[in-house]
Amino acid sequence: MSPCPRGRPGNLRFGLLYGLLISGLLSGCAALPQQEPTNTNVREIHRPEIPAQSHWTATGRLSLVTEDEAWNAHLVWQQQDGNYRIRLSAPMGQGSLELLGSPARVILRNTGQPPVQAKNAEALLHQQTGWRLPLSGLRYWLLGSTAPDGDVSELKLNAAGQPSSLIQHGWHIDYRGYTQVSGRLYLPRKLFLHNGPLSARIVIRQWELEP
Repeated sequence: MSPCPRGRPGNLRFGLLYGLLISGLLSGCAALPQQEPTNTNVREIHRPEIPAQSHWTATGRLSLVTEDEAWNAHLVWQQQDGNYRIRLSAPMGQGSLELLGSPARVILRNTGQPPVQAKNAEALLHQQTGWRLPLSGLRYWLLGSTAPDGDVSELKLNAAGQPSSLIQHGWHIDYRGYTQVSGRLYLPRKLFLHNGPLSARIVIRQWELEP
């Protein structure tokens, strides 16, 4: 497959754009009731056992929208302590992208292209796709928690005391629902993120937690 302009993935990019056109993922959701914002770290309020969940798998869908382009893909995120595997698969067999990471390095595999590796996952993803996704923070935001580095400039809670929105590292994260996992935890089911012209919407269809 010949390279695409600006290093963006060809097959995956076409599939993600096609998938977005047929997906209803971008439909709006009713916001949960909110309280006044506070700067208190969400981990001190929102079930302190959640940050300890370092072995988990989230399966769902991811949509990315910029000023002039959009993508949609099936998402599988597997986290094992500091190691992770993130796989984005375009609909209709139009290609896939995979990130295999550890604290030391990350490898990116894109359909039809040789693997590429670097030390910084976010820089590598931007170089190869043009996407500026906050992967280091997203690992924690997916769980309804905050990243361990960086202050939380805003936090809002719903009527159940769960985060309904927060701001960290310049990213606005809105939570649009929770689901009970393993009969003991309530983890996010939908979250919307935006920072400047880039927005991302994630719907988690299944959570798996290791004991």
